[in-house]
Amino acid sequence: MLHRQMNFTKFKALLKPLVYRFKDSQYLWVQADLAHAAGDDSRAASIYRLLSRSRLTSPEAYIYAGLSEQRLRRPDEAISVLETGLNKYPASSSLMEHYVRVCLEHEQIGRAGRRLTSSGVDERHLCETLFVK
Repeated sequence: MLHRQMNFTKFKALLKPLVYRFKDSQYLWVQADLAHAAGDDSRAASIYRLLSRSRLTSPEAYIYAGLSEQRLRRPDEAISVLETGLNKYPASSSLMEHYVRVCLEHEQIGRAGRRLTSSGVDERHLCETLFVK
């Protein structure tokens, strides 16, 4: 019986990455946050790593990949993933919002400002948005 249980445990461990691949980014993000809230930081980090390496096929996938990099304490990678997403999906306001927030949290205000002004936001409006409101 013990031998069967060990084989089943190994089998589950092999299946786990395959099962995660078929779940969407939002579901995985929620699972990672729940694991973190429950004190299972190892599981949360494992899911964040999976999200950061997943195939990015939508603005949301770029958001979750970038935010996962941030949760893994890799801010440069987080910003880079979000910038790549913005290059692919320049009209995504939620992607831009997360990009600006991550830049600001990591003292990359100039980087965010250059991206915003290159996308048509005038500098005065940018400064008012970032510093006044």
